Amino acid sequence: MRVSVAFVSTVAATTVTPTQKVIELLQGMAQKAEAEKEAEIKDHFKYVTFCEDTATAKQRAIDVGNKKIEQLKAEIATETSTSEKLGGEIEELDGEISQAEQEMQAATELRAQEKNDYMVQDQDYAESLDAMDRAIIELKKMDHSTAQAEMLLQKAAAHTKMVSAGEWVQVWRVLSQSKKTGLLQDSGAPEVAAYNSHMGGIIEMLEDMKDKISEEKAQLNTEEANRGHSYELSMIDLSDKVEFDKQIRGEKASARASANKAAAEADGELSETTAVRDEDVQFLADHN
Repeated sequence: MRVSVAFVSTVAATTVTPTQKVIELLQGMAQKAEAEKEAEIKDHFKYVTFCEDTATAKQRAIDVGNKKIEQLKAEIATETSTSEKLGGEIEELDGEISQAEQEMQAATELRAQEKNDYMVQDQDYAESLDAMDRAIIELKKMDHSTAQAEMLLQKAAAHTKMVSAGEWVQVWRVLSQSKKTGLLQDSGAPEVAAYNSHMGGIIEMLEDMKDKISEEKAQLNTEEANRGHSYELSMIDLSDKVEFDKQIRGEKASARASANKAAAEADGELSETTAVRDEDVQFLADHN
């Protein structure tokens, strides 16, 4: 009997009633709910912290982006202004180069015409001097024939400037008077002494005229040399200017190309920076 009583007592002590089970179940659920709540609070705290950190980072990125955008806009404006300024200077240089090249062409054409005119005039003077020399020889001949001499003198007179028309008239007058007095006749034969005496004065006049023609020819040569020298100096100056202007133009064109490149690169970077900034702004708008 004692054993049975002890067994019954043990069983009674370990038996859980339905109410106790419900309580234990509720307690377990409460503990689980509390744990889950704590975990949720922690997760929410982490999320809030993440959002706050992200928002701070985004705002910081937006501020940096705005500053960068302003810098890029300023850089684009500066490079664009530089390009436009250089473009105007290049255009001005192009005009100066074109003007100098036109002046060189015009000077070259004028020089060619001057050279041609000189050669024609020089040839005329050479022929005049030759005609004068031959006329004097004809007048010195003992056959007293003046026809050839007169023809040569007429040719010389057609090309002279420094010998006045009055001096030629005087020569023709003397020759005409000589014919009338019989000293010079194509078919006559005056005395040699009288002929030489009369012709001495005429030949002396012709020698003086020849000296004047020679002086005129020398002056022509001097003027031609001066024109040639002036042309060469002008061409040197113009050539140096064109060369220098082209060098400066090349430098400015290179600088302008660099400015255009810098502006284009800044513009591309501006587009990218603006896009990123706008995404950050939209992100903050969506999460506020």
